[in-house]
Amino acid sequence: MSKLISNIEALSETLSEKQLVQFLDIMDAMTVMVDDAKKIKKDYASQASIDFEVPADLKYLH
Repeated sequence: MSKLISNIEALSETLSEKQLVQFLDIMDAMTVMVDDAKKIKKDYASQASIDFEVPADLKYLH
């Protein structure tokens, strides 16, 4: 996680104020989408009669 933060900090130094605001807005929207996906997964898992398996390419959402 610290590498991600370092990469974001490095990127932010190269952006104008407007670009940085837009980037942060996108990151906020992505956070909301991940939270929504987690809720959907939880709802689906509670309704499923078998264990819900997350596809390998989506495991980063945990």
